[in-house]
Amino acid sequence: MLSALCSGAIPSLGEIRNCHINVGTGKELTIREFSELMVKAVGFDGEVAFYATNPTGPPQADRREQTPPLGLGPTRWKSKTASANCSTGTSRAWNKKTMNRQELFSKIHDIEWDDFEAKSARTDVPKNFWETVCSFANTGGGWILLGVAQHGKQFEIEGVDNPEKEEQDVINTLRGGEKFSTFLAFRAELHKIDGKHVLAFYIESSPNKPVYFNGTLNNTFVRKGSSDQRATDSEIAAMLHDASFGWKSEETIKGTSFKDINPASLASYRQQIRAFDESFLYNGEKDREFCEKTGIMENGLLTYGGLLMLGKRESVRRYVSNFFIDYLVKSSSNGFACGWTPPL
Repeated sequence: MLSALCSGAIPSLGEIRNCHINVGTGKELTIREFSELMVKAVGFDGEVAFYATNPTGPPQADRREQTPPLGLGPTRWKSKTASANCSTGTSRAWNKKTMNRQELFSKIHDIEWDDFEAKSARTDVPKNFWETVCSFANTGGGWILLGVAQHGKQFEIEGVDNPEKEEQDVINTLRGGEKFSTFLAFRAELHKIDGKHVLAFYIESSPNKPVYFNGTLNNTFVRKGSSDQRATDSEIAAMLHDASFGWKSEETIKGTSFKDINPASLASYRQQIRAFDESFLYNGEKDREFCEKTGIMENGLLTYGGLLMLGKRESVRRYVSNFFIDYLVKSSSNGFACGWTPPL
């Protein structure tokens, strides 16, 4: 049909030099109708808002300014996408292959979804897999799924062609003692989803931080939000400091409870986290569950870190009798001078 138009098959139009022709079907949809169609096609379950003054879209253009129909009916040509339902077929087909987080979680029932990363790995373990392993080991641990591609907030099960080989490659590297600076605790699982194999590795938080690979501290990664970030010098220094002075902050204190937390301090802390990372996994949890899942509490008891950071004044003094705070003051009219203030 387009070749006929380009060769001048319709004399009334004269010579047509541009052979890229936009041919309409003669059928129209309002913006509201098209939006509702797309919502249904992709399975969107959120709210769709419209301008109250013009809910169906902009007014139709003056038909006198539009090119009149070209009389394509007699040519027996008919648009295959005359129906808007047909034109969304490709979108629906793609959407059926993908799923949101909750749908993915429902496919794998025996995983506790604290933090996770999905990676394509059809033929081999991706190179950035080791960065994510390092990130989880240096923070709170998490799951890595191989054989799952992520498209924005949607996930597609691609599968792993040779799951036994990839699983063994990962296990040998993690247990070999050459790739990473320390032995890493992990567990591996093989799942079959929609007929395709998916490998799942849980990387535990390491007590021997900082964890790095290939023999250099520059390959130290940490988890920030839902991404892996190369650790800064100050972050590495903080991990080295913690390694030198032990893990006292994670120990629990007998006799403490959620009642020892200052509600105002906890509210302020949670507000800071929301402002820093809106997607943080535990933002939606209730206060008590938030404290348990973030290490402020463990099995109903406060940790030393949780008490000192968020505890009530009287609770801190009761359980840490020698507690005091120092302030490092840096102030000067030209340059700066520093000194320690008396302890409070």
